Amino acid sequence: MEHAIRTSPGGVSHPIQVIILRAKNGDSQARELTDAELGEPRQAMELAEKSLTNAVTSLDVQTPSPPDPPQRKELSKFVKS
Repeated sequence: MEHAIRTSPGGVSHPIQVIILRAKNGDSQARELTDAELGEPRQAMELAEKSLTNAVTSLDVQTPSPPDPPQRKELSKFVKS
């Protein structure tokens, strides 16, 4: 959800609300997760993002330089004087 909020500010925003819908004895019951219940998954996602960032940053990837642009061909032989 945090990623969606950061990358799509027009469609999703705070506060984060997660609703659990359960069928119990033939009835449907909805319950909103508390901030405390959302805390552990939030921490796990933050740790995963940091680990991924560190892994990518630690790669010693050399970006190749772009190829030279193509050389212009001699046009004078095609142009009438």
